[in-house]
Amino acid sequence: MSSPSRPETGPRSDAHDGPPGAAARLEVLGEVERALVLDRTALAAMEAGQVADVGALVPEKRGRGVRVAALLERAGLKPDAVHVHIASSDPRFAVSVPIDEVRAGIVVYELDGAALPASSGGPFRLLVPAHPDECVNVKALARLELARASGRDTRPKDDAEHARLHESRRKPH
Repeated sequence: MSSPSRPETGPRSDAHDGPPGAAARLEVLGEVERALVLDRTALAAMEAGQVADVGALVPEKRGRGVRVAALLERAGLKPDAVHVHIASSDPRFAVSVPIDEVRAGIVVYELDGAALPASSGGPFRLLVPAHPDECVNVKALARLELARASGRDTRPKDDAEHARLHESRRKPH
Protein backbone atom coordinates (compact mmCIF):
# COMPACT_ATOMS: atom_id res chain seq x y z
CA MET A 1 0.00 0.00 0.00
CA SER A 2 1.46 3.30 -1.03
CA SER A 3 1.41 6.35 1.16
CA PRO A 4 -0.77 9.25 0.05
CA SER A 5 1.10 11.85 -1.96
CA ARG A 6 0.74 15.56 -1.54
CA PRO A 7 -1.74 17.01 -4.02
CA GLU A 8 -0.32 18.86 -6.98
CA THR A 9 -1.48 22.45 -6.77
CA GLY A 10 -1.47 25.18 -9.32
CA PRO A 11 -0.80 28.90 -9.06
CA ARG A 12 -3.20 30.72 -6.74
CA SER A 13 -6.09 32.76 -8.09
CA ASP A 14 -8.64 34.50 -5.88
CA ALA A 15 -11.20 35.24 -8.62
CA HIS A 16 -14.45 33.44 -7.73
CA ASP A 17 -17.88 33.88 -6.17
CA GLY A 18 -16.86 32.50 -2.76
CA PRO A 19 -15.79 34.31 0.40
CA PRO A 20 -13.07 36.94 -0.01
CA GLY A 21 -9.56 35.53 0.19
CA ALA A 22 -10.58 31.91 -0.44
CA ALA A 23 -9.95 30.71 -3.98
CA ALA A 24 -12.29 28.17 -5.54
CA ARG A 25 -10.60 24.79 -5.96
CA LEU A 26 -11.30 21.65 -7.94
CA GLU A 27 -9.96 18.38 -6.53
CA VAL A 28 -9.09 15.30 -8.58
CA LEU A 29 -8.24 12.45 -6.22
CA GLY A 30 -8.76 8.82 -5.27
CA GLU A 31 -7.40 6.12 -7.57
CA VAL A 32 -4.83 8.41 -9.20
CA GLU A 33 -1.03 8.61 -9.07
CA ARG A 34 -1.09 12.35 -8.24
CA ALA A 35 -3.97 14.05 -6.45
CA LEU A 36 -4.70 17.47 -7.95
CA VAL A 37 -6.05 20.63 -6.36
CA LEU A 38 -6.56 23.19 -9.09
CA ASP A 39 -7.95 26.69 -9.21
CA ARG A 40 -9.02 28.66 -12.27
CA THR A 41 -5.49 29.88 -13.00
CA ALA A 42 -4.09 26.34 -12.90
CA LEU A 43 -6.87 25.02 -15.15
CA ALA A 44 -6.24 27.83 -17.66
CA ALA A 45 -2.50 27.08 -17.59
CA MET A 46 -2.96 23.44 -18.61
CA GLU A 47 -1.58 23.00 -22.11
CA ALA A 48 -3.48 19.82 -22.92
CA GLY A 49 -7.23 19.61 -23.29
CA GLN A 50 -8.20 23.27 -23.51
CA VAL A 51 -11.59 24.05 -25.05
CA ALA A 52 -11.71 27.72 -26.04
CA ASP A 53 -15.45 27.69 -26.82
CA VAL A 54 -17.56 25.03 -25.08
CA GLY A 55 -20.50 26.16 -27.23
CA ALA A 56 -18.90 24.39 -30.19
CA LEU A 57 -19.37 21.09 -28.32
CA VAL A 58 -22.36 21.83 -26.08
CA PRO A 59 -24.90 24.02 -27.88
CA GLU A 60 -26.40 26.87 -25.82
CA LYS A 61 -23.47 26.84 -23.37
CA ARG A 62 -20.63 29.34 -23.32
CA GLY A 63 -17.26 29.57 -21.72
CA ARG A 64 -13.76 28.18 -21.66
CA GLY A 65 -12.90 24.81 -20.18
CA VAL A 66 -10.57 21.85 -20.01
CA ARG A 67 -11.38 18.28 -20.99
CA VAL A 68 -11.89 15.72 -18.24
CA ALA A 69 -9.61 13.33 -20.15
CA ALA A 70 -6.74 15.84 -19.79
CA LEU A 71 -7.35 16.10 -16.03
CA LEU A 72 -7.34 12.30 -15.71
CA GLU A 73 -4.13 12.07 -17.71
CA ARG A 74 -2.44 14.73 -15.58
CA ALA A 75 -3.53 12.97 -12.38
CA GLY A 76 -2.34 9.58 -13.65
CA LEU A 77 -5.42 7.39 -13.57
CA LYS A 78 -4.69 4.05 -11.89
CA PRO A 79 -5.70 0.94 -13.88
CA ASP A 80 -8.22 -0.26 -11.27
CA ALA A 81 -10.21 2.98 -11.35
CA VAL A 82 -13.54 2.33 -13.07
CA HIS A 83 -15.93 4.90 -11.55
CA VAL A 84 -15.84 8.60 -10.88
CA HIS A 85 -17.69 10.15 -7.96
CA ILE A 86 -18.64 13.69 -8.97
CA ALA A 87 -19.25 16.03 -6.05
CA SER A 88 -20.86 19.44 -6.09
CA SER A 89 -20.07 22.02 -3.44
CA ASP A 90 -23.71 21.44 -2.46
CA PRO A 91 -23.38 18.37 -0.21
CA ARG A 92 -26.92 17.26 -1.12
CA PHE A 93 -25.88 16.46 -4.68
CA ALA A 94 -23.48 13.76 -5.87
CA VAL A 95 -23.17 11.57 -8.98
CA SER A 96 -21.31 8.30 -9.48
CA VAL A 97 -20.85 6.95 -13.00
CA PRO A 98 -18.39 4.79 -14.94
CA ILE A 99 -15.35 6.86 -15.96
CA ASP A 100 -15.95 6.26 -19.65
CA GLU A 101 -19.28 8.13 -19.42
CA VAL A 102 -17.56 11.41 -18.52
CA ARG A 103 -14.13 11.09 -20.14
CA ALA A 104 -15.35 13.34 -23.01
CA GLY A 105 -16.65 15.89 -20.50
CA ILE A 106 -15.45 19.45 -20.05
CA VAL A 107 -14.84 21.35 -16.82
CA VAL A 108 -15.89 24.93 -17.57
CA TYR A 109 -13.97 27.47 -15.48
CA GLU A 110 -14.28 30.78 -17.31
CA LEU A 111 -16.88 32.96 -19.00
CA ASP A 112 -15.98 36.10 -20.94
CA GLY A 113 -12.46 36.18 -19.46
CA ALA A 114 -13.63 36.02 -15.83
CA ALA A 115 -14.36 33.24 -13.35
CA LEU A 116 -17.50 31.26 -14.20
CA PRO A 117 -20.20 32.87 -12.03
CA ALA A 118 -22.47 30.86 -9.75
CA SER A 119 -25.42 31.92 -11.92
CA SER A 120 -23.84 29.85 -14.72
CA GLY A 121 -22.98 26.89 -12.49
CA GLY A 122 -19.56 28.15 -11.37
CA PRO A 123 -17.00 28.44 -10.17
CA PHE A 124 -16.55 25.11 -12.02
CA ARG A 125 -19.17 23.25 -14.02
CA LEU A 126 -19.00 19.80 -15.54
CA LEU A 127 -20.58 19.50 -18.98
CA VAL A 128 -20.79 16.10 -20.66
CA PRO A 129 -21.79 16.47 -24.32
CA ALA A 130 -24.57 14.11 -25.43
CA HIS A 131 -24.89 12.33 -22.06
CA PRO A 132 -28.45 11.01 -21.74
CA ASP A 133 -28.81 12.23 -18.12
CA GLU A 134 -28.65 16.02 -17.77
CA CYS A 135 -27.92 15.64 -14.03
CA VAL A 136 -24.41 14.47 -14.92
CA ASN A 137 -23.77 18.10 -15.93
CA VAL A 138 -22.87 19.10 -12.37
CA LYS A 139 -22.95 22.74 -11.30
CA ALA A 140 -20.59 24.06 -8.61
CA LEU A 141 -18.24 21.14 -9.27
CA ALA A 142 -15.90 20.58 -6.31
CA ARG A 143 -14.38 17.13 -6.74
CA LEU A 144 -13.78 14.27 -9.15
CA GLU A 145 -12.92 11.21 -7.08
CA LEU A 146 -11.75 8.16 -9.02
CA ALA A 147 -12.73 4.85 -7.47
CA ARG A 148 -12.83 1.07 -7.90
CA ALA A 149 -16.63 0.88 -7.51
CA SER A 150 -19.73 3.04 -7.71
CA GLY A 151 -20.44 5.40 -4.85
CA ARG A 152 -22.94 7.93 -3.54
CA ASP A 153 -25.41 9.06 -6.19
CA THR A 154 -28.25 11.41 -5.28
CA ARG A 155 -29.65 11.92 -8.77
CA PRO A 156 -33.42 11.71 -9.09
CA LYS A 157 -34.71 8.23 -9.89
CA ASP A 158 -37.68 9.36 -12.03
CA ASP A 159 -39.19 12.43 -13.72
CA ALA A 160 -41.38 13.35 -10.73
CA GLU A 161 -38.41 13.30 -8.34
CA HIS A 162 -36.41 15.34 -10.86
CA ALA A 163 -39.14 17.99 -11.05
CA ARG A 164 -39.28 18.19 -7.22
CA LEU A 165 -35.51 18.67 -7.07
CA HIS A 166 -35.59 21.63 -9.43
CA GLU A 167 -38.64 23.12 -7.70
CA SER A 168 -36.90 22.96 -4.30
CA ARG A 169 -33.88 24.79 -5.70
CA ARG A 170 -36.05 27.64 -7.01
CA LYS A 171 -37.54 28.36 -3.58
CA PRO A 172 -35.62 30.73 -1.28
CA HIS A 173 -34.05 28.94 1.70
